[in-house]
Amino acid sequence: ICDKECLNGGSCDENGLCKCKPRTSGDDCSIIDDCYKLGCEFADARCVYDKGNEVAMCQCNNKTYLYADGKCRATCYEDKDCNKGRVCTRTEKGKYLCECPPNFKGAMCEINEMCEVLENTCRTMNAQCVVKGSKAFCMCPPGKSLDMKSGLCVDICNLEHCVYGRCEVVDSHFKCR
Repeated sequence: ICDKECLNGGSCDENGLCKCKPRTSGDDCSIIDDCYKLGCEFADARCVYDKGNEVAMCQCNNKTYLYADGKCRATCYEDKDCNKGRVCTRTEKGKYLCECPPNFKGAMCEINEMCEVLENTCRTMNAQCVVKGSKAFCMCPPGKSLDMKSGLCVDICNLEHCVYGRCEVVDSHFKCR
């Protein structure tokens, strides 16, 4: 008789040790080797072993999510079912998942992958990353302009555009008065 119950179909041998079925291991056969290989034991998912089909699969703890591409992802029927920024897309397996549009990632699709490379540069300049077409670049916010000496976005009127008169910002441009 084994000290511990043998799990996952394992049996107790004459020495009191669990004899595990193929693809299981551990003192009590609790480790499903296929699950270990899948690597889905984390906060959002767990490994489930289908004994009938003898296959291990990752299953999300939240039943409205589907495990795909190494993570739990929201299922959907239409775009409005998805978090802000995501679109409802049909997968190869016929399931519908919320996905970010191309070049975006993050829980709310808030990270533009094209800007990710420029993020530190833009932040240092006090600028914002902007994408136009297939190019990303740093752009000074309204009312600011790039100071070529410092490489920073500064108030437009700090660049001494007006030789005579006073500089005023009007509609994100400057005017000399």
